[in-house]
Order: sequence, then structure tokens, then C-alpha cells
Amino acid sequence: MKNPGDHVVEFAHVAILVSDVERSKQWYGDVLGWKELFSQRTPSELGDLNGFTGKGGDIAMGEISGVRVEFVHMHTDAPLTQWRRNDHYGMFLMSVRIDDVEAVRARCGALGVDIVREGLIGQSHTLFVVDPDGQELALVGPYG
Repeated sequence: MKNPGDHVVEFAHVAILVSDVERSKQWYGDVLGWKELFSQRTPSELGDLNGFTGKGGDIAMGEISGVRVEFVHMHTDAPLTQWRRNDHYGMFLMSVRIDDVEAVRARCGALGVDIVREGLIGQSHTLFVVDPDGQELALVGPYG
């Protein structure tokens, strides 16, 4: 009998719950080069599957360097709380590899995107930024 992992064909996507799909499309496009594949309004089945019973939403699917990244906004009755790094289990960090730390630092500065911390980890120089909904992202480049 095969293990479930033996049936995996490819990585499908990562979905990020956001407060504003258009704002996220713009931010991720400017900062990480996110390119849109499609956008659509979704029926309540999306909400039903994801714990937002009876609620539809809006999605935008795109790619960052060949990896599919989807933004999901659910039409909720009350706003959700902003993501906080240290008070939950689950996705801890999304990271992308960059080839030029100083060029990315300059681009972030020009866009008004704060680098909230940075450091050398192993052979990598990592810049940490935060998206408009508080999701932390690591921009991982070489150092030396």
C-alpha cells in the first residue's frame, strides 16, 4: 500500500487570508513580483469548507517565482484579527529567495516597506518585512 505522499503530483498553492484582495495584489506584486493568474468572487461553499459558514468571498490566484500564492478575503460579519507571529501554531513564515540584498533593501525603501529586522542565518542574509495584514515574510539572500 502506498503512502499518501506517494500520490502527490505537485505543490498546489498557499492561501493567505487577507482583509483586502486588491491591496494585497498590489503589495505582493510590488514587493515580491506576484503575477495574477485569475480573480473571482466565490460562493458560500468556499466559506463552508473553511469555517466561514454561509459566507462567500473574493480570491485572487497568482504566482511568485512559479509558486502559486492565493489571496482570500472572506465576507465575514466581523473583522478578523491581524496575524501575530508568536501566538499561534500553523504557518510561521513565508520566505522567498532573493539574489541581491541591497537592491531589495533599496526597492523596499522606495516602496515605503519597512524592514522590521534582519540578520545573518547560516549562509543567508535575511530581511524580514510585514504585509498590510501583519503576515511576516522573509526575503532570503546570500551574504559575503
